[in-house]
Amino acid sequence: YRTGDIAEGTVHYTECTPLMVDEVLYLITPFSRLIALDATTGEEQFRFSPDPPLNLSETQGGGLASRGVTYWTSGAKRRIFLPVRDGRIYSIDLETRLPDPDFGDGGCLNLRDGLADGGGYLFLSSPPSVCQDVLLQPYGISDSSSKRLHYVPLRAFDAHTGKGVWTFDTVPQPGQLGYDTWEAGSSADRSGCNPWAPISADLERGIFYAPLGAPNSDKYGGDRKGDNLFANTLVALEAK
Repeated sequence: YRTGDIAEGTVHYTECTPLMVDEVLYLITPFSRLIALDATTGEEQFRFSPDPPLNLSETQGGGLASRGVTYWTSGAKRRIFLPVRDGRIYSIDLETRLPDPDFGDGGCLNLRDGLADGGGYLFLSSPPSVCQDVLLQPYGISDSSSKRLHYVPLRAFDAHTGKGVWTFDTVPQPGQLGYDTWEAGSSADRSGCNPWAPISADLERGIFYAPLGAPNSDKYGGDRKGDNLFANTLVALEAK
């Protein structure tokens, strides 16, 4: 099966791990489209494309790579959460095959909304995790950039509505646990320390396990002496 998503040059990659649910394969393409296939025949059942389409210039931090989608059920609800490279998350109703109007703004949540300078430094390449109806979305920020980028905390949302439920400061702020591990106040205006890879969840215990990456910039640590929590750690977070 060919998705048809081929960009110029070498910026497109198929890194998706498909999900199989009830003999249907759900996958994301390099252009952040959702495709559902018959798992036996490979016949396409439906596809959903973000509106507006993904701007193919969104190639920072690994080209147009996307790693997958998320399946979630609650009562009669059956949803696929589709992460778009440019910061959008769609909740797709598998009955209507359309965005759920009760989620976010017409079925879509934009994680760049409200961020400084428009949030163009944030991108999505991994699927969200859902635990006890709380959605936690990994996000990319270029930790290798030589420029200081804006800090973005890890944000959790209600899987039904898309409303924010809590945030976790991966770079501790004044008064928080770990703040004193950044010597000389070096955590100020520090970005990175984000979970760009998939987040695991223990559904019974209600715990997310978030793998956090390096501070920005990751190539030079002379301006951030100390243990730099919670950079380069695995953090267990209570979903509720």
